[in-house]
Amino acid sequence: MHERSVAEDLVRTAGVTAVEEGGTVHAVHISVGSLSCIDPEALHDQVVWYSQGTVVEGATVHVEVVPAALDDDHGADIRLTAIDVGT
Repeated sequence: MHERSVAEDLVRTAGVTAVEEGGTVHAVHISVGSLSCIDPEALHDQVVWYSQGTVVEGATVHVEVVPAALDDDHGADIRLTAIDVGT
């Protein structure tokens, strides 16, 4: 269920960026820390679902799992690392 709210926020952020740039989203790139308790496949599916009817609909969704190091404070982070916007 974590994935649902995260996906909603990611789609909203990507959509706002696209509108500000005057285009539509072609791809979103997401990194998921291995300690985040997020299922990458579920997140992918939720992003696709939440994007329906928005400027993000049809965008390619890339989800990368980033391994955490013992001294890494970001192992549980979920980041929207890139948004490819075009016309």
